[in-house]
Amino acid sequence: MSERSAKRTKPGFFWPVGGWVFLAAGVIVFAVTFGRTAKELSWSYQEWAHTNVLFEQQALDFTGPLVAAFGALLSGRLTPPRMLYALPRFSRDTAQYLAQSLAPAALVVTAGYLLGVLPVTVETFRTATADTLAPGSVARGVLVVNVLLVLGWLAGLLIRSAYAAPIVFAVGFATSVVGYAIGAWNTITPVISSIGTPGRETSFTFSLFRASFFAVLMVAALVTASSVLTNRGFDRRLTAKPLLPLFLPAALAVAALVHPPAPQILQASPPLLCRQAIGLEFCMHRAHEKDLEPLIDGTEPIVTLVGRENLPFDRVYDWSLSDGTSPPKDSTVFYADASPEWGISDVRSQIASLVAGSEICANKPGGEESEAGLNSFALFLHLAGQDGDSKNAFGEISGAQLRRWLTEHRTAITRCEVTDEMLP
Repeated sequence: MSERSAKRTKPGFFWPVGGWVFLAAGVIVFAVTFGRTAKELSWSYQEWAHTNVLFEQQALDFTGPLVAAFGALLSGRLTPPRMLYALPRFSRDTAQYLAQSLAPAALVVTAGYLLGVLPVTVETFRTATADTLAPGSVARGVLVVNVLLVLGWLAGLLIRSAYAAPIVFAVGFATSVVGYAIGAWNTITPVISSIGTPGRETSFTFSLFRASFFAVLMVAALVTASSVLTNRGFDRRLTAKPLLPLFLPAALAVAALVHPPAPQILQASPPLLCRQAIGLEFCMHRAHEKDLEPLIDGTEPIVTLVGRENLPFDRVYDWSLSDGTSPPKDSTVFYADASPEWGISDVRSQIASLVAGSEICANKPGGEESEAGLNSFALFLHLAGQDGDSKNAFGEISGAQLRRWLTEHRTAITRCEVTDEMLP
């Protein structure tokens, strides 16, 4: 055979499937991944804590099952012994055959996945004010995508039909749901449920175990696929022996479920931005520094109305700086929610509820419907600026009288014991 003939007969990179199939798969993966992360592009700014989690969360919840289904479609269509394409392209070495079969698919799905997350990543580089990209999150995301591809390919190899694809997609989607719903399973589910928040970081133990589990699962799936190809002929039935390598990741999965590592820990030294204003100390995580002025502006009206002396706290902090307990252990701090998606929470209403003792009455049996509960609610409406045109005893007194009344009845308010006779 001449050299020119050999070049003509040598299979291409995407043989025996047309390159357009892989191109279409890459485009679909990109479109789905981008669609699942595009919402963040409408936010006023980005934060790395959230973007880093996206690589193992929204960027995977639909993309992962689709990638697994694509792998099942390829092997289910091309590897059954009755198909001519089941013959190795160059040699009968199963490792080489696996590499040549999976490499094109791995290339396009990885590229589609990374390109899909690229816009929000670029926007985070542009607008984030603290922290940076976590290479480990990106690496784990890429690893999970390729593990799902290999598992899907193995499923198609075992089922021997392209009909494996919808089955694999359904199973993959179910694991995404489990990942969101049951946080204790996040070490072994493709999708994690942890909410990326400044002031929190992924624990080293969780990251290491998760990466190790999926790496072991990848190797076990490839060894199993190689064993299946080696031991299965045109007239042989599959035995359980080729599936033995999967017992190792199964054992790791059991260990993770029995003793799941903590997915997140508090940031040891979160970067702070603090200011003194209206007699209070305001502190934000650097990632939320653009919300510092709106926080001060939102707090000022209620502080002016009730007076600094009637506030049960002397500091206003970003919730990202809390210890994570509810309510936080430090009662001298008021924690406000800040988010690039919706900005600062309704600080005035939250502080009004605190000053009026609304939560105390709500937690007291029958408190909300009692005389004291109704008076607490009336006080809350006035302090929050929500009383409108309704008749309210607190709206008929001056600001100085209101502040004096709050000071005189602080004990009754904190016990939900304000009677009608105490009203101004």
